Amino acid sequence: MSRKEAVHLAAEGGIELSGPPFSQSEGFALETALRKAPVFSDLTAEQLQWLKANSEVVRLPAGEVLYFEGRRVDWIFALLEGEALGRRETAGANAQGYLWRAGQVLGLLALSHIVSPVTARLTKPSWILRLHKTRFEEMFHCIPQLTPRMIDLVVYRVQEGAGLNYRRDDALSPEERAVLTSFEKDLPNRAASAPVLDALEQFDREQDLEAWLNRHGVANATQLASELVSAGVNRAALAEVGATFRGHVLSELLSRAISSYISGTPEE
Repeated sequence: MSRKEAVHLAAEGGIELSGPPFSQSEGFALETALRKAPVFSDLTAEQLQWLKANSEVVRLPAGEVLYFEGRRVDWIFALLEGEALGRRETAGANAQGYLWRAGQVLGLLALSHIVSPVTARLTKPSWILRLHKTRFEEMFHCIPQLTPRMIDLVVYRVQEGAGLNYRRDDALSPEERAVLTSFEKDLPNRAASAPVLDALEQFDREQDLEAWLNRHGVANATQLASELVSAGVNRAALAEVGATFRGHVLSELLSRAISSYISGTPEE
């Protein structure tokens, strides 16, 4: 069996996918990467050790599939490095999708009995920690603070249709939808009117925005701050959206909004 076939079968829960053991230095790097993810950022050393001991850490190339559309998800994936695209591939090459970046957790439908409406495919070489569903009960016992965080994300994604139509209208209240729509529609105008910044000004604004994002529990704050500043976004522009949405949901909404703006494909 090829490595690719093994990965695909493992995504269906059919076999174990065993990556090479990581060195002591990579173990330290793993802990650092986990703490950069808002979901895991405040775990104790003992709780992080439980994750490391009960999860599987793998490095996979771009193009690998983590789980398939129309099938049950058996693993939760923490994206430590890299990027993944969630898309309904059966809808054709032009089907819209959304990106997961380093610091985000995907596969949370494994906590439910719902089949995945999308295929999650890596778009860059990625470093991933994954936990099988047989460990979920023990995880929530050993790390109780993960229970409300992951349930919040599952409920959000189920309400959202788990990205099935890439519409947020059904997931958000009218007030929330108005705030998000205003932010998204204002992005092109802000970018068009953004002043030209020298390197020092760009750095200062990114640092300021990164600090704001970190306080609001937004994953991958460094990269997102750079993209937002380049689009002319400052703290004032984020005030209303930051007051409307909670940390982990805010992470996803901002990431998708800026990814949609950069790609020129609005999520409507």
